[in-house]
Amino acid sequence: MKKRYDTRNTSGAGLKKRLFFTSMLNINTVLLLGATATPMLTYAVGVNDTTSFAIPAGDLQKGLLAIAEQSKQTISFNPALVVDYQSAALVGNYSTRQAVLSLLQGTPLVLITTDNGTLTIVSSRSQDVDTAKSDNKTLPGITVSAAGEEGFLSSNTATTRSGAPLQLTPQSVAVVNSEVMRKQSAQTVSDVLRNVSGVTVMPSSLGSSSVNIRGYQASVLVEGFNASSSSTPLDFPAIALESVEVLKGPGAILVGSSSPGGVVNIVRKKPQAEARNEINIGYGSYNEHQLGLDSTGALNDDGRLSYRVITSGSKSDRNAAHYDGKKDFYFAPSLRWKDDTTDFTLSFSRNVRTTPFNPYTVMYHGKPWTGNLPEPLGRKDDKLTLRQNVFSYSLEQVLSDHWTFFSKATYDDSQSYQYGWYNGLELAEDMTVWLNTFSQGGESRALDTENYLKAKYEWGDLASTSIVGVSASRTNSVTYQALSFGDWYNVPIQQPLPDLPSAKAPYRKYYGESRPLGAFLQQNVDYNDWHLTSGLRYSSEWHGVFNHSEASDSEREEVWSPSVGLLYEITPWVAIYGNYIKGYQPPSYRKNNGDLLPSQISKQNEVGLKFDLLDSRLSITTAAYRIRFNNYQYFSYTSEDYVSGPGYSSEGFEVDVQGNVLPGLDIIGHYNYGKTDFSVDSDAHEALPRHHASLWANYQFQSPQLSGFSAGVGLTYSSAANMDRQKAYTIPAQLQTDASLAYIYGKYGLNFTVKNLFNQDLYVSSLGGEPQFVPLQQPRSFLLTASYQF
Repeated sequence: MKKRYDTRNTSGAGLKKRLFFTSMLNINTVLLLGATATPMLTYAVGVNDTTSFAIPAGDLQKGLLAIAEQSKQTISFNPALVVDYQSAALVGNYSTRQAVLSLLQGTPLVLITTDNGTLTIVSSRSQDVDTAKSDNKTLPGITVSAAGEEGFLSSNTATTRSGAPLQLTPQSVAVVNSEVMRKQSAQTVSDVLRNVSGVTVMPSSLGSSSVNIRGYQASVLVEGFNASSSSTPLDFPAIALESVEVLKGPGAILVGSSSPGGVVNIVRKKPQAEARNEINIGYGSYNEHQLGLDSTGALNDDGRLSYRVITSGSKSDRNAAHYDGKKDFYFAPSLRWKDDTTDFTLSFSRNVRTTPFNPYTVMYHGKPWTGNLPEPLGRKDDKLTLRQNVFSYSLEQVLSDHWTFFSKATYDDSQSYQYGWYNGLELAEDMTVWLNTFSQGGESRALDTENYLKAKYEWGDLASTSIVGVSASRTNSVTYQALSFGDWYNVPIQQPLPDLPSAKAPYRKYYGESRPLGAFLQQNVDYNDWHLTSGLRYSSEWHGVFNHSEASDSEREEVWSPSVGLLYEITPWVAIYGNYIKGYQPPSYRKNNGDLLPSQISKQNEVGLKFDLLDSRLSITTAAYRIRFNNYQYFSYTSEDYVSGPGYSSEGFEVDVQGNVLPGLDIIGHYNYGKTDFSVDSDAHEALPRHHASLWANYQFQSPQLSGFSAGVGLTYSSAANMDRQKAYTIPAQLQTDASLAYIYGKYGLNFTVKNLFNQDLYVSSLGGEPQFVPLQQPRSFLLTASYQF
């Protein structure tokens, strides 16, 4: 396994792979000069210039010959290396480099560039590296950019700081890249997360959603920083995403205070020197219209300065529950300077959204009501609005052969407001529900910074990666809370709703401030087949809640959070690992006497296996875990005060699989089993299904007659879930089926996707298990998108 990865040079989301060789490979090559014998230096077309390719599926050698002929570029390789491999069809506008990389997918072959600029194909197997080491010549380090054409499998994560490959990281980490999003026609982060084990997106009745990982509400990060409490990060448009990454277990080493179950990290696209422009238009259910643009390229001749502009917008007439339609606008320009020692990115984004309330039903006789409800169950204009501006920078500065300095910061200015009518009780025997108004919102201004040094050293078979850094944040928030509840309306569901007044209401402002500080130390050690990771974080947080004219009431919390993990490569294709991670969350409540409750402490134990199969084309991760969460905070009706108790625990088993299994066939899927055990509060709800599984398979047709066509199918299964410990309310088992059909011709592409193909009633277990609110997933819906690359 370690022979297939370079642990010293990795690059975030895996779209760039830096290949370093210590000496010239002694290979007999064939020079492909297209159909002519013209010397290779006379070609005017560069390897990064784009060409319109039309290459049928078949022998890899024939495909490479066709690329050389159509691009008029020289490609060097040993025919014996490629004779046994097949390649998928290639139709579209690509650079020569991209075209070769596309045909090499699913093979143990890699692409390098020699001193004279020739594209050269070599084997990634260990014997070639050993041959390279036996010579005294050196090939330069070069960067091969896959530009999003790497398939479903990702080899690295941008979240852990160390840059270690996923297969050598002793923790369950899932990375869903932009290629998966494109094949599934994912629109938001919520759509992407369905591919990951142990993760459930929990809609609320008021437009926003949250994430549950391994039984706990999870933290959502954007570029490694906590998302603003006033924002809706799960609605981030997929066109702006490089990847969505999920790290299982407490994330204290990353951000300090975090969920016991894990964190979701949203990684946005960066500028690239290679020109790439794409326009997308879409039309879908409820008369939804979409428009998106992604443009990137160099701003100077040497490619050191590059830009990226991403913008998208969508609008619909209504949603499935007949609330007024959504309106979304996203705009994100960025600049990047990248040379041999400096990588600096400056970016801005603006996000404006109007989101209608989510569809839902209610419980009746212990099961979800499947009959009709008034649509909408409130006013049509019940909604959530968001306005968000984000400024950020990131810097990676090479200081020497061993030391690198990293710095990043983000300033987030967000404002959100939501109001509408909600149901307060389950459906009564007389077929009535009780409705009342809800109105709240808030503003937040958050500045987050992080700076650290990374040192990498090697002594023979021993390699060390050390990280030491500090982080600091300051968040000022204003919460809008309605001054009083409205009147309750008891309405029959079999009659039209009365003319309900607007849910907007006068509100009072509550001011808050938090100032967390952190210092962290991470140490990775690699020795032959052993890989050790460890970390320690010191977190200190000052926080206060106060009214506008009152003095602040503040306290400081200090916590130490250690973590350690160990991975051993049993064979080149299987490794066993285990970890212990400790995390915390600051107290959420005060006792009647004004004292803060103690911090909530979490501890995770995890063991698992990682498989690297089919010449590194398929990755499988299995994990068994147990998370204990102490100082669980809740309101005791006995003492009429907030108290903390032993808490609860969750345990389970997970399997994640992704990659390429056959020529043209990519898959991503998971299975997880999980349960929770509450030590206190016998009325607490479990809510989540014990068993959950998903599988998405996409097939690129290999025959010349169907060149350019691909098809996908997805299945998502959830077992029955009891919404309370007394099992009075149950959500049935369910299976969702999705399908897609796509066609690419030259620079043009079409994709047609149908979600919930068989129009099943699909439910989501709400985190609190409330019988008056059972979120509904979308009924059958479609989306047709067309793209043009230039």
